[in-house]
Amino acid sequence: MRQVRYGISLLALSALTLTLTLTNIGSTSLRAQQPAQKSAQQPPATPPQQGQPAPGTPSAQTPPPAGQQPPAGQPPRPPGPPDEHWKPTKLTNLKVLPKETTPDQIMATMQHFRQSLGMGCLGCHKGQQGQPISTFDFADDSKENKEVARAMIKLTDDLNTKYPEAFVLREEADKDKPKVTCATCHRRNRHPETEPPPQPPRPEGAPQGPPGTPSSAPGQAPTSPRPPAGPPL
Repeated sequence: MRQVRYGISLLALSALTLTLTLTNIGSTSLRAQQPAQKSAQQPPATPPQQGQPAPGTPSAQTPPPAGQQPPAGQPPRPPGPPDEHWKPTKLTNLKVLPKETTPDQIMATMQHFRQSLGMGCLGCHKGQQGQPISTFDFADDSKENKEVARAMIKLTDDLNTKYPEAFVLREEADKDKPKVTCATCHRRNRHPETEPPPQPPRPEGAPQGPPGTPSSAPGQAPTSPRPPAGPPL
């Protein structure tokens, strides 16, 4: 009877050992299958194209927003200080311009000067190249060009005040605008030209002689040019 009980105990112990062994084998197989399933679900990495940095590298930069991208066909702007929509809160040291000039008016006037002469703010004002214009000392009078600009403002004001009838009105809406400005003579040049532009090339087959000479018929003497209808403008 004892031998039977002993045999039953051994049989139960063997069954328990076999169950534990199968359980360990199943867990190991399941852990080995999980990485393979994850790698099968992930798409293969696309290699970077030639000339493009790989994602995650320091050279892979996010493109600028649509409003900051340069227009089509133009190269990107060089690095530098950010653009400033700056204007002074108070105007000081106004010696020629009207004392009641507003900050918006002074900025529009300075933009006209810059475009007419092809010069930047540093042509007349004290500041450091590459720094924001909010750091410039606009009240400083140490540069000679600033005094020259004041003399030119007086000159144009004098011409527009003393000789208003000498300039033909282009539009009725422009009757109160000055007729002589910096752009009248400078034409985007720092120094206005004092010599007339070169003569345009004569078209092939055009009659010889100074411009404006009327051509004569074959066998007739050339006629003299007509005198101008009035004083030259």
